[in-house]
Amino acid sequence: MRKADSVVKQKKASSHLSGLEIVLNQMVTIDRSRTMEELNRAIQGILEYIGEYTKAGRAYTFEFIEKQSIYRNTSEWCAEGVKPQMDNLQAVPFMEMPYWHRQFLRGEKVVIEDIEAAKDEMPLEYRLLKAQDIHTVIVFPMFHTDTLWGFIGLDDPILDESQSLINLLTVVGSHLGSAYDSCHKSNLLDEKQNALQASIDAFQREQRFLQVLCQDYISVFFADLKKDYLEILKVDPEANVLQVSASEKYMTLSYKEIIESYCRQFMMQEEARKLKKRLNAERLMRELKTRDRISFRFQSLPNGAGHEYFEAQITRMAIDEENFKVLIGFRFIDDIVREDREKQRVLREALNETRINNEIISAISKIYFSIYRIDLEKDVYDEVVSINEVHKMTGVSGKASEKMVEICKAVVARDYQDRIMRFFDLSTLQERLKNTDTVTLEYMVPDGNWQLARFIAKNRNEQGVVTKVLYVTREVSDVMLRERNWFMAAEAANRENEAKTDFLSRMAHDIRTPLNAVLGFAYIAKAHIDEKSIVSENLDKLQSAGRYIQRLVDDVTDISQIESGHFHIEPAFFDVMTLFRDSQDIMGQMAADRKLHMTCRAHDILHPQIDADAIRLKQIYVNLVSNAVKYTPEGGTVHFELYEETSDSPGCVRLVSIVQDNGIGMTEDYMKKMYERFSRSVDTRINKVRGSGLGLAIVKELVDRMNGRIEVQSAVGVGTTFRVVFDFPFEEADSDMTLQSPTESDLADCEGMHVLIAEDNELNYEVAHEILAMNGITSEQAENGKICVERFMEAPEDTYDAILMDLQMPVMNGLEATKMLRKMDQYHGNTIPIIAMTANVAKTDMDKCLAAGMTGHLAKPLDMHSLIAALASVRKTGNAKMEKKD
Repeated sequence: MRKADSVVKQKKASSHLSGLEIVLNQMVTIDRSRTMEELNRAIQGILEYIGEYTKAGRAYTFEFIEKQSIYRNTSEWCAEGVKPQMDNLQAVPFMEMPYWHRQFLRGEKVVIEDIEAAKDEMPLEYRLLKAQDIHTVIVFPMFHTDTLWGFIGLDDPILDESQSLINLLTVVGSHLGSAYDSCHKSNLLDEKQNALQASIDAFQREQRFLQVLCQDYISVFFADLKKDYLEILKVDPEANVLQVSASEKYMTLSYKEIIESYCRQFMMQEEARKLKKRLNAERLMRELKTRDRISFRFQSLPNGAGHEYFEAQITRMAIDEENFKVLIGFRFIDDIVREDREKQRVLREALNETRINNEIISAISKIYFSIYRIDLEKDVYDEVVSINEVHKMTGVSGKASEKMVEICKAVVARDYQDRIMRFFDLSTLQERLKNTDTVTLEYMVPDGNWQLARFIAKNRNEQGVVTKVLYVTREVSDVMLRERNWFMAAEAANRENEAKTDFLSRMAHDIRTPLNAVLGFAYIAKAHIDEKSIVSENLDKLQSAGRYIQRLVDDVTDISQIESGHFHIEPAFFDVMTLFRDSQDIMGQMAADRKLHMTCRAHDILHPQIDADAIRLKQIYVNLVSNAVKYTPEGGTVHFELYEETSDSPGCVRLVSIVQDNGIGMTEDYMKKMYERFSRSVDTRINKVRGSGLGLAIVKELVDRMNGRIEVQSAVGVGTTFRVVFDFPFEEADSDMTLQSPTESDLADCEGMHVLIAEDNELNYEVAHEILAMNGITSEQAENGKICVERFMEAPEDTYDAILMDLQMPVMNGLEATKMLRKMDQYHGNTIPIIAMTANVAKTDMDKCLAAGMTGHLAKPLDMHSLIAALASVRKTGNAKMEKKD
C-alpha cells in the first residue's frame, strides 16, 4: 500500500515538473516574441496548458486600456462544451469590477473559491460571475514597473490539484506584463521610426519639387504674407529683381518693399498698378484660402537677357493664425506669348509641312489632351494620344462614327449635344474641309467647363478630297471666361457711359438755363442802370437763379459725399421750432417764385429741444417741399406740416412731417424707382421742371441714416403726399442759439464796425465788403492767413472789431491763422471775435473751427442776415465783457 502511494506521488511530482517545464518553455517563447501577433500565440499556448492542467472551464487574458478606462478580453481558451465569451467582453468598464481593479493596482491576485462567500465583499464582480454561472475564479494581474497591463484568469479551476501551478501564475502574470510593456515600446518605436521615415520622404519630395521648380523658373521666392517676409531661393543673374535685392546671395527681405521697388524701377505705370494689385498680400491671402495655386502674366521692362513677358505662379504652402506661407516663382514666357500671337499661322504651317504622325503628335499634343486619327473612307479611328480618363472611355480603335456618338454622349453637356452631333457627323466632314484644313467648335462639358473640338485635314487624294483627318480636343475654359468677362466689362462700361452722358446732358442743360438767366438779367440790369425798378427786378431774378445753381451744386456734392463714404450724420440738441421758422422762410420764397399758395403749420410741439442733425433734417424738409414746388403748376397749393406724437421709445419724441401738393402726381411705375439717383418723372430737357434728379435720392439716404421712415401716396393729376417720421431723444431745457436772426437793434449795433476779412478770392471779398458796407460796416482784405496775422499785429489796438476768416487759403489757412492769433495776449488776439467763412458746413468742420478758437461759423455763399446777426452777436458779447471789466 505504501509502495502504491509512493508511486502515485512520484507520478504527480513528475506531472508537476512536466507542467512547470511547459510553462517555462512558453515563458521563453514569450520572451522571444517581437510582435503582438507572436506574443498572442505564446499566450494562447500557456492558457491552453493552464486550463487543461487546472481542469478549468475557461482560461483568459484581459488587457487594461487606461485611456478608455476599460478592460478588453484579448485571449481565451475554453474547455470542451464551454461557450466562448471573448466577443462579449471587448469593453468592460473597470467600474464594473472595482474590487478586482483595486487589487490589481496593488499587484495582488484574487482567489474566489466560492462566489457566494464573496457576494458582500465584491457585489459587482459577483453579479458578473453569477450571470455567467461561474463558481470559482482565480485572477492575477499582469503588472510591470508600476504599470497595470491587464490580468490573467481561470474560471472554475480545481484548486486543490493545481495549487502549485496557481502559485506560479503570479510569476506568469508579472512576466506577461513585462512582455506587453516590451511589445508596446517596440510598437511605439516602430511608429516613430515610420513617422520619421515619412517625414524624410516628404522632405525629399519637397526638395525634388523645389529643384524641378527652380530649373523652370528664373526667380523663386519663399514668402510669409502675414509677416511681410520674403526669402530669395533662386535669382537668375540676368533678372531685374537682382538689382532690387542688391545681392545674389540668399537674403531676407520685406515682401511689400521688394514688390513696390520692382514695380517702380522696371514697370510702366499702368502695368505696375496691375502687378501691385495682383501681388497685394491681402488679396493673395483671400484667393489662396480656397485655391492651391494662382498664376498670371505680366510685362516689364526687358531684363539683361531681353525677356519682358513673365508668368508668376504663387503656390500655397502652410496657413495658420500667425503664418501664411507661399512659394512664388517667375519664369519668362516671351516665346509663349509669341506662340499665342502666331498660333494659328504656325499650326497651319506645321500641318502643311509635316506628313509623319510622330511629328504631328509632338507638335500638337502639348495643346490638345486627346487626339484621334480617323480614316474617313474606312470609318475607322485610332487613338493617338489621350489622358487616362478619355482613353478609358473611347478604347484604342474601332468604328469612328460610332465612337463620335459615344464621345458626344459622354463628355458634352446635354444642351450642346445636338449641335456637336452635327459637327461630329463624319459624312459631311469632307465637304466642310473642301476649302479649309481645319474646322472647330466650342462646347460645354457637364461640369461647366469649355472644350474646343477640331478636325484637321491630314491627307487628301489626287482630287483634293480629304481622306484622313485628326480629331483633337483641348480645354478653352480660361479663354471663354476671359472673353465673357471682357464682354460683361464692356457692357457695364457702355451702360455707365450712357448713364453718365445722359446725366451730364441733363446737368449741362439745367445749369446753362439759370446761367443764361444770370448773364441775361445782368445784361438787362446794366442796360437800365438808371432805372431802379428794372435793376431791382433783374437782381431779384439773379438771386433766384443763383439759389437754383447752388441747390444743384449742393445735391451733387451731397451724393458725391454719400458715395465716397464721407457723409456723416452728426446729431446735437437744437430748437425744432427755430428750424421750422427758418425752413418756412425758404419754402415761402420758393413757392412765391413759382406763384404757388404755400401753407406751413407746426402744432403740438411739446418738446422743441431734440437731439438730431439739424442741417440734415432741414435739408429733408426743404428738398421735399422743393420737389413739390417743382411739380405743382402755377396757382397750385403746397402744404408743409410739422407736429409731435408719442414715441414708443423711452426718452424720445416722435416728430412727424407732411409735405402735400396738388401737382402733377406720379405714376406707379415711376414710384418704384423714384429714390434712384438721377431719376425724374419728366425730362428737364423737354419740360420746364428743373433739378438734378438727386433730391429724393438724398432724402431717402438721409431718412435711412437717421433711422426714420418715409411714406408716399400719389396719383397722376391729383397730387402727392410725403410723410416722414423720426424718433429723436429730447430734453426739457431750452438750448441757446449761437447766431440769431438780425433785428433793427442788431443793425444799429453793427453800424460803425471795422472788420478784417481774410479771403484769397477777390470776388468773394467784394461780395462780403459790399454786404457790410450796405449796413454801415467798413472792411479791408487780407489775401491769406499769414497776411491776416501780420496786419492784425501791425494795426493799432482796437482797429478791428472782428475778423471774418476763410478756411482754405494759400500760404496759411484759416485754422492755422486763428491758432496763432489766439496765442497773442499782448495784441488782444486771444479775445478778438473770429468768425469762420467756409463752404464746409458739416459738424466736424464746425468742431474744428471751435477747437482752433473761432467764435462762430458762417456757410458760403454768405447770407446777409446771417452775417449781420453774427457780427451783432459778437459785438454785444464784446460790449458786455467791456462793461463787466469796467
